[in-house]
Amino acid sequence: MAIRAGKIPVILGVLWLVALPVSARDLTFEERVDAQRAIEKVYWAHQIGATRPFDEAVPRSVLEKKVQAYLRQSLALEKFWHTPVSAEMLRRESERIAGSTRMADRLKELYTALGNDPFLFQETVARPVLVDRMARSFFSTDQTIHSASRSQIEGFHRRLSEGSLDPFSRSAGGIVTELLLDPEVGAEVARAGSRADPTGAHPLKVSAERFQEA
Repeated sequence: MAIRAGKIPVILGVLWLVALPVSARDLTFEERVDAQRAIEKVYWAHQIGATRPFDEAVPRSVLEKKVQAYLRQSLALEKFWHTPVSAEMLRRESERIAGSTRMADRLKELYTALGNDPFLFQETVARPVLVDRMARSFFSTDQTIHSASRSQIEGFHRRLSEGSLDPFSRSAGGIVTELLLDPEVGAEVARAGSRADPTGAHPLKVSAERFQEA
């Protein structure tokens, strides 16, 4: 990947910041929400076509939900999968973000918005990215969580293979949807229609493209 010469000092500057030793401290929920607001304002400033005021488009309730989400994921990692997020993990994630970003200037803006505080960056930028990736990874491979669903699916597959289960029976445990080919229907409209009738009680008109996919 080619990097313009002008970007190199910015990237090096960000890497230097995340490599600085940080003093661990407790952040209150309010401090996290304030930091999230600063982060969102940076993203908002680069949004094309934004017309509404920031506080209207990104109300406090949205900021609180984002903070709550990564705090819950952090707790899940510790309680369910016995993997608490350490300071070293956050430092490495910060370095990974800084080293792999294609928008070094934007990352520098985030640092500035957070008062050039490496600890605050690690807790409010690196943590959400890290815990989301880790939680999704643990969840997708957790045999305890998925064992019941996997057993049910394998049972359906076995019965279908043996011919003992009629795939068109509404008692089979799934939903039967009748697709009607209609070239005048756009693919996106068809998908929206499918979401609007999740029961499959009515025939669904679909485009040729969607019909072929099915």
